[in-house]
Parts: sequence; structure tokens; C-alpha cells
Amino acid sequence: MNSRIRTADPCAFSPRSGSRKISNAPKNAARTFQDRPGNKEIQLQLFYDYGSNPSLYPQWQAYFRAHQPPTLVVWGKNDVIFPADGAHPYKRDLKTIDFHLLDTGHFALEEDGDEIARHIRRFLKANIS
Repeated sequence: MNSRIRTADPCAFSPRSGSRKISNAPKNAARTFQDRPGNKEIQLQLFYDYGSNPSLYPQWQAYFRAHQPPTLVVWGKNDVIFPADGAHPYKRDLKTIDFHLLDTGHFALEEDGDEIARHIRRFLKANIS
């Protein structure tokens, strides 16, 4: 891993981008969490490991096509960390999908927690007996 990445500040970008109500998105809590001893290395390792995920997508997609688990997708359409383009492929592979793109960013729960909770309750009621 190059030294520029190793020394990068995991909080240097703003995951609050895309939020309608910036005040609801965490700021100091995220910084406190990130500043714990050893956490920078952990976060950078997670960031580095994320690159191995795309090669696994065909296996996950095959599982979805074969087993068709009921699936709830609630996604922030303005998320800069996990863009909305990543949500749509689930619709291709799953027949029983409850799909929602919300007008929010990465911190969807902080901004639209009540709406997300309603989606979860409705999904569980419809799919879990």
C-alpha cells in the first residue's frame, strides 16, 4: 500500500454529502470513532479489502437467482460512499424485492430513520411468519 494511502485521513472526505439535513448526519461522533488508537489502520484495511468484493459479485448474484430470498433494499440515492447505481442490480436478480431509493446520502438512518423503520416493519410483516 503506498504511503499516501497509508497516511490518508479516513474522515477527510465528507460522507455527509448528499444529506438534505446536514445537521442530522454525524460529524463529531464520526471523528471521535475514527480517532481511536489503531482505528485508522483498521479502516484503511477495510478500504483496501473492499477491492476484493467485485470478483465475488457473480457468486452472490448466482445465489440470489437460485434461492430468491425476499430482499429489502433501502438506499440513499445521494450516497457518495455507495452510489445508487449499486442498488439497481439487485432488481435484475431478485423477484421478491422491496426496493426504495430515498432522497438522502450515506447517513440515511440519521436522516430518514422513521421511514426506514416503516419499510423494515412492513417487509418483515409481509415476509416473515
